[in-house]
Amino acid sequence: MNRLRILAFATGLILSGESRGESPFGPFSDPDFPFHTCTLDLSNLGEGFAKGNLVPRAIILKLGKDHYACWDPDLLRVAAFWKGGFVEMGGMAANSYHPENAKKKVPQGMGSLPRIIGEPIFTNGMFPGWSAGKDINLNDPRTRAPNPMEKGLGGLPLSHGRWNGIYRTGKNVVLSYTVGDMPIQESIECDNREFTSGLVRSFRLFKKAKKTLQLFACEVPGAYSHKVDPKTNTALLYDNKRKDTVTAVGVFSPREKINLLVYKNRHIILNIPKDTAPTMLKVITWRGRTEQLPAFYKMLRTGVNSTNAKRGGIPLWFEVEQTSISKPKEKAAYSIENIPLPIPNRWKRNIRPAAITKVSKGIFATVTFDGDVWLIYGLMEDNTNLTWKRYAAGLHEPLSIEVVDGKIHVFTRNGIIRLHDFNNDKEADFYENFCNLFGQTSETREFASSFARHPEGGFILTKGGQQTASHGRHNNHLLHVSADGENVTKIAYGLRQGFANTHPGDGRIYATDQQGHYIPSTPVHLITPESFLGFKEPDHDGRFPSVHEPLCWVPHKTAPSGTHVIWTAQKGLGPLNDRLLLVDYHNPGLLQVFQDLSGKQPQGGVHRLPIELESPPLKACVDPENGDLYLSGLQIFGSKAKRTAGISRIRHTGKPSFLPTDARINNKGLVLTFNQPLDLTNTTREHIKIQRWNYKRTKKYGSGHFLLDGKPGQESLPLANVFLSNDARRLFLAVPEMKPVHQVEVAFKLQAQNKMKIDDKVWFTAHHLPKFDPVTEKFKRIPLRETLPGNAQGPNLPSDRISKAAGEKLYTNIGCIGCHTLDGQRAGRPGPSWKGIFGTKRRLTNNKTAVADENYLRESILNPGSKILEGFQDNEVAMPPYKGILTDSQVDSLVLFIKSL
Repeated sequence: MNRLRILAFATGLILSGESRGESPFGPFSDPDFPFHTCTLDLSNLGEGFAKGNLVPRAIILKLGKDHYACWDPDLLRVAAFWKGGFVEMGGMAANSYHPENAKKKVPQGMGSLPRIIGEPIFTNGMFPGWSAGKDINLNDPRTRAPNPMEKGLGGLPLSHGRWNGIYRTGKNVVLSYTVGDMPIQESIECDNREFTSGLVRSFRLFKKAKKTLQLFACEVPGAYSHKVDPKTNTALLYDNKRKDTVTAVGVFSPREKINLLVYKNRHIILNIPKDTAPTMLKVITWRGRTEQLPAFYKMLRTGVNSTNAKRGGIPLWFEVEQTSISKPKEKAAYSIENIPLPIPNRWKRNIRPAAITKVSKGIFATVTFDGDVWLIYGLMEDNTNLTWKRYAAGLHEPLSIEVVDGKIHVFTRNGIIRLHDFNNDKEADFYENFCNLFGQTSETREFASSFARHPEGGFILTKGGQQTASHGRHNNHLLHVSADGENVTKIAYGLRQGFANTHPGDGRIYATDQQGHYIPSTPVHLITPESFLGFKEPDHDGRFPSVHEPLCWVPHKTAPSGTHVIWTAQKGLGPLNDRLLLVDYHNPGLLQVFQDLSGKQPQGGVHRLPIELESPPLKACVDPENGDLYLSGLQIFGSKAKRTAGISRIRHTGKPSFLPTDARINNKGLVLTFNQPLDLTNTTREHIKIQRWNYKRTKKYGSGHFLLDGKPGQESLPLANVFLSNDARRLFLAVPEMKPVHQVEVAFKLQAQNKMKIDDKVWFTAHHLPKFDPVTEKFKRIPLRETLPGNAQGPNLPSDRISKAAGEKLYTNIGCIGCHTLDGQRAGRPGPSWKGIFGTKRRLTNNKTAVADENYLRESILNPGSKILEGFQDNEVAMPPYKGILTDSQVDSLVLFIKSL
């Protein structure tokens, strides 16, 4: 029967129905899937339970009959067993899962973490669930974090134990881990009988024990007395002097020397002596009224069940979905196709693709922020029909996916998970822990931001650093995980919310970051090992290390939210072949990055491509066979995209384009290279405008624009001469008094010899000024025409006309829309709503008040840190200063727009 069902899938015969009822989406946690991953706060369950108990990487096991257990894969412990209610849905993914909450963020910090809804039965505190050796040791052997109270320290040292992963065997699971050198498989069930229930843990030990093994079965803080009965191999902890409530642990085992003991009148420990042969055993933990103990003893009379976990589970999602691609009608050089998502679907799952990768020819895989992996069949040349197959579920807020050696790897808050399909039914049977050795705090904003293959083996990954509640072991870090997953090393540090990728050939690592505190604008980094990248990590004496400056800066209004960097293929994308691209999430699009690696300090520039996306682009991937570029993402972090989520495909149509393909700065000016020969017949100096400015790194959010003498503003540079190369594709702009500077903007309006026109900008960063000789480089001077009356005053210059309409346009264009609503609601935005704000009295953090008049609004725009509203002082996203960026007329237009609301 199973073989026939697989055959039906392979031939595409079974499709799920289209009608799914009124609501397209069910609950965030799939009720038919056996486990759920989240962060779980168990710290305040009441008297008789462990205090300060927190599980940053919790696996919630659904045991049936409204009973649940929390497995902690980092400490290899059952952290809690409870009944009568699941867990509160919490975290960024769960909170924004339904469309009406698509842009809603949970509060930062750890004040709104998921908690259990039901009645706790027993817990274990913050210590390893197993140990190897004669001595009883409850100490946590993991390396501490900079914050000594931080509990998200990652997995145990491999010498102590290792979490291997979770097998799905249908609607049940088998846990796999190693203690010392002992491989263990464990299945957890609930035994319900006579109106009471117990947690049943069945173990299989695969080797002879070289050391004594100890399992910490349960903890009862404040227990009054205890009793150990060797005849029945049980141990009891009584709650009080009356002995009317008891916690009991019993063992069913063929090995007589396996026994129970009580430690410090609060811990019941299973002791497995050294030299114990491979065996199977069962441990039952129960809590209830003393008169119910006979029900507990009956639970011990059943044998140990054995499951062949590697056989693979029965399919849960046998049906498939189909969608069809509508061919774009664009006549441009690059076509943009929106890949339709299978919504609605049989499982009532929302599909918010966070990342996409190629598995094999015609097959891609996408991972959703909500924890699902889908296989997509049919993404090939000229094919419009796609088949979607659900492959995995239950992952903890994943944001990245890669394929290595044919295996799908997903980066989640629980670590890097490698997925295995044992029986080839196109569903994951084993969720292997590839690596969980790096820390993961419970902070709601510590995302599994990015990871990527390293050409020399293993992965690189980034850990965010903008947390406010705690500072973990690896926050701010760019890490390398070895090819076997057993070593994690620091490459660089100082990232606020970084994203990184590698060059597919030579392994160079590139990264971008989010503007914010200490990060004045969007950077693009070429990583140097052990470098400090600028964010919030002072030395012990309070001073900052020397900052390794980025390859280039990108102005905030050009790309306020860089989320990924990627190298394109060497063929298939025309002028964009073998190109480093920067993904801009906020203004949905792409920028090409130019590089000059000739000096000691790499430098470069960026150019925004004429590509506008309807879906929010969070991550990108390349099809190396044909060069197609795929982008995926979802709304939640503040994007101007029209769609809530989606996947886009960009293809080169073969039609002509007119783009800059390189940009470099030197001691005498700037060189722009184009993919088309230029025609400068009608070009004047008014068609080329050059400005420059610096940024400042401070603890304030972002940076304004500053002149070279430190005063606010931007400096216009004179254009002395223009030179054209012999092939007419390179343009040298001679500029007097060139100096190193953070940002140079060149706006140009040009024409190619084929009559194509371009009205565009390029931005440079000049750390140094290489020597340049236009004659040696075969440039010839071009006499520019004089400016004609009525001629355009240069390209892309904003209007200085003050109006409400201009202010409304600025609200969208410079990113105000990402933080401030216009309807009086916050809707998860980090800033106050603008509706009705003018003229109101505002309470500030210094216990003073201010009236939101015109002067207040102007000051809030130009220097937002001068007056901070009560309740907004702890935002992880603050407002950047616009002093030196916006003109007086633009500020006046914004004020006029705010007054009108």
